[in-house]
Amino acid sequence: MLFNSLLGQYAFITGGSKGIGFQISQELASRGCRITIIARSALQCQRSVEYLNKKYPIPKQKHNFLNYDLLKTSEVCMRIAKVYPEYKNANILVNCAGMTQKSLLLNTREQDIVNIYILNLIAPAILSRFFARSMIRQKHKNANILNISSMLAERYLPGTTAYSSSKMGLVRLTTTMSKEFMRHDNQLIRVNAILPGLINGYRYGKRCQLY
Repeated sequence: MLFNSLLGQYAFITGGSKGIGFQISQELASRGCRITIIARSALQCQRSVEYLNKKYPIPKQKHNFLNYDLLKTSEVCMRIAKVYPEYKNANILVNCAGMTQKSLLLNTREQDIVNIYILNLIAPAILSRFFARSMIRQKHKNANILNISSMLAERYLPGTTAYSSSKMGLVRLTTTMSKEFMRHDNQLIRVNAILPGLINGYRYGKRCQLY
């Protein structure tokens, strides 16, 4: 591992307090990147950030978190712009927050279906637009957006209809944004997605649990 290879860079990570998101937070922090976690659970965020600051301290700066509900993504963007101007320094966005599905579509509540699409697809699109605009204005070098999709974007499993289709949409969002942002105003923003499989994490076995 190349320690400090990301020194001076700044990442916002949604859902970065648990599971895959927290593993990404740790990996980036271990390389010297400053981390801001966006997630709904203030207590879990606080624990995760305390761990990052203790194990991966950054000179003259601290890892921190924003306790926001991404079901209200447009409101989140406005609040960040208003109360946290440091977001302009971010050159990395990781869209990891999401919602799973553990029931057949016929048995899934309407609000759960809506929330799955908001968290897994709409929120990444709105946040990517918000941060990409900032990255372009600030002329950040090494600007990156990473979307965490799922292997179910390419596989078919009963009981995951809304989830898998939202993750498939996230893959298409990624490929389309990568073309749009490739050379916007001579500013390169790399956009990629990874499609992880099942992990032994906090979501497994729980029905429609939020990040």
